[in-house]
Amino acid sequence: MSRIAADVILEICRQADVEPGIFTVIHTWGRDQQWHPHIHLSTTAGGVTSGHTWKNLHFYARKVMSMWRYRITRLLSRKYPDLVMPDALAAEGSSKREWNRFLDTHYRRGWNVNVSRVMDNATHVAVYFGSYLKKPPVPMSRLEHYAGQDEIGLRYNSHRTKREEYLLMSGDEFMERFSWHVADKGFRMVRYYGFLSPAKQRLLEEVVYIITETVRKTAMQITWRGMYQRLLKVDPLKCVLCGSQMRFTGLKRGYRLAELYGKVLLACGG
Repeated sequence: MSRIAADVILEICRQADVEPGIFTVIHTWGRDQQWHPHIHLSTTAGGVTSGHTWKNLHFYARKVMSMWRYRITRLLSRKYPDLVMPDALAAEGSSKREWNRFLDTHYRRGWNVNVSRVMDNATHVAVYFGSYLKKPPVPMSRLEHYAGQDEIGLRYNSHRTKREEYLLMSGDEFMERFSWHVADKGFRMVRYYGFLSPAKQRLLEEVVYIITETVRKTAMQITWRGMYQRLLKVDPLKCVLCGSQMRFTGLKRGYRLAELYGKVLLACGG
């Protein structure tokens, strides 16, 4: 899907003799933690021409939608022999003819393609997309656990009803839903195209940076300690009892917090 989404923008830009910079992010869940894969794509509002000048370009939602719709329906038709049909589409997927008829019905409808306004701050774009990659499918603040019961409650804002809904599920069901959104090893959730692709690094460094007067910044080094602090607001190497700096020596699982405190206090003679 990422390749198809990028191809739509690349084709529009190719017609205007422009090489854009594109990256895509795959987001797999909706607000109720259900499987809801969709693509977020960010592109420069223009790009580099064959004459190594910058040219601005506007993307019209209707044109993007029609090109995206055509490519997706063509893919689904071509891949029919390999598709695993869910029970809800058993009738529509009973034969290639019925499947193409189903696709044709949806092809005639308008599809949901949202083209947002141009953002001036690239950092805001990176932070926005980064949140989709790093945050879990369900925020901890929306979960409720019932002590002594194998049930987990989830509060979420429904797109359909425009109200807050409540979903109750077993622990096994919750973990199964959670596992749907764990990417396979090696699968890239972020992909780069145009002059942002690894193959176009020379164009990016020798042309794009110069004509856009972009100053290269050194990437910030990310450590497990820093990630832990940003996520849980706690320094993992700071003693919770005396505040002293600790040295990591190993990892032990299965202890409750009260047990850990008790072991430390006992060792300290408390």
